[in-house]
Amino acid sequence: MHRRQQTGLFFALFFAYLVLGGREPPWTDARQIYIVAERLVGSGNIDVGIKTPVARDGKSYAAHPFLASALHVPGAALQNVASKIWPDSHKLVRALASHIGPAAVAALLGLLFCRLCLMLGSSVTGSLVGTAIVSFATMVAVYARSPYSEIAQTAAFLGFYAALVAWLERPTLRRALVFGLAAGALCNTKVIFLLALPGAALLAVLRLSRSADAARGPRRDGWREGLLTFWRGRQQNLARLAKHAAMAALGGLPGALLLLGYNYARTRSFLDTGYPAEQINGREFGEWTAIGLWGLFFSLGKSVFLYSPPLIAALFCWRHALATRPTRWAVALAATAGPVILFYGRFTFWHGDWAWGPRYILFAVPPALLPLVFAFDDLRLRRRALANLAATLVFTVGLGVQVLGASFYWDHYIRLAREAQTQWLGRPNRAGATTPDTGDDCGPCLEDMYGLNWLPAFQPIEGHWWLLRHKARHHSWQEAEAK
Repeated sequence: MHRRQQTGLFFALFFAYLVLGGREPPWTDARQIYIVAERLVGSGNIDVGIKTPVARDGKSYAAHPFLASALHVPGAALQNVASKIWPDSHKLVRALASHIGPAAVAALLGLLFCRLCLMLGSSVTGSLVGTAIVSFATMVAVYARSPYSEIAQTAAFLGFYAALVAWLERPTLRRALVFGLAAGALCNTKVIFLLALPGAALLAVLRLSRSADAARGPRRDGWREGLLTFWRGRQQNLARLAKHAAMAALGGLPGALLLLGYNYARTRSFLDTGYPAEQINGREFGEWTAIGLWGLFFSLGKSVFLYSPPLIAALFCWRHALATRPTRWAVALAATAGPVILFYGRFTFWHGDWAWGPRYILFAVPPALLPLVFAFDDLRLRRRALANLAATLVFTVGLGVQVLGASFYWDHYIRLAREAQTQWLGRPNRAGATTPDTGDDCGPCLEDMYGLNWLPAFQPIEGHWWLLRHKARHHSWQEAEAK
């Protein structure tokens, strides 16, 4: 694709997200995130003026890395101008402005995915079909309409992953620098992504070692010559590794300084990320990993396969992709996304409510769909009509789920389901909860959220379909409850 075509793809996705975008103002965590952008535009400060877990010297700060708020700065700037021209429309303008940044980042995500597919050898048609599926038939479509930080995390991880795959394909100092920049950006969307760096570093070391061995060729006869060749090769290998590590570190330096500086501005500590210490203890991360992973992938209420149906089709394409393509892309995904997903499996709050689907692993959805793109390309060479039909079916099913998710702000149904759960099954006993019982709703508590996560009667996708049917027919709550 030419640069003009890529620019056109970005703006097509951006305007599509704006037209289809949400109208909800920022709530809960998104409210903190967006206020930082408003304060930066209005006064240059970063305190948010509402109660948050991060407080110092009588001021409160958002407990989220900087890039989660920085993506909202353009929207906040437009809001500032529009509010001065039309003061009475402030609430409406604020709601609309808070969706500009996520729409732009989601469009960038689509462009990055398309470029990644092309880099891995997919056709232009296959890359565009894959981009359409990722952009509108997975959870990406719902979070592109939300001012929360998940869309920024997903786009940043995809950029980081693509930079790693590009470097593994052809290790150059320039690509090492780009990889470092991407890693720095990723960790400034959520600090947990530091867990993705060791796997990437290990792959880099192995890649350079293998390329150095291949460049040296077969060893000479004789143990002395062989030992000398080995020692010289080791020196050259270490020197090359040091150069690439230095370039990656140089690229990551701005991100590291931003992360440390933002930490210090909020907490007066370079290493304190803002999350309160009492939330990071053995009880918070005491879930059985198998239970957490089962919930993320196979529970009725939170399975990523239910909320992103194209992943089901992609699952059947993995074997074909591994057999017909170089496996660096798959190894890179396992080495970087795997540790983060395992970490969330240990988290008692693995479901991430209140949210649409398993928001914590949204970041891994786009690269996990690569086998689907590869299979489409290969099938299209032999049976074009069947490939087009299969892609249309996958897209339609996935789009239908996202339409349901976008029809209502997810809190609306969650509140209804929680109230029904309490009326039917009684108020939960939180005596064994991992978080203190304040008497209010407890999102991290199994006692409060097990209905949405595990019971078929409260499945959110079906719940949104139920809400949409009755809302479209203007039914009263009595009529809706009866059906």
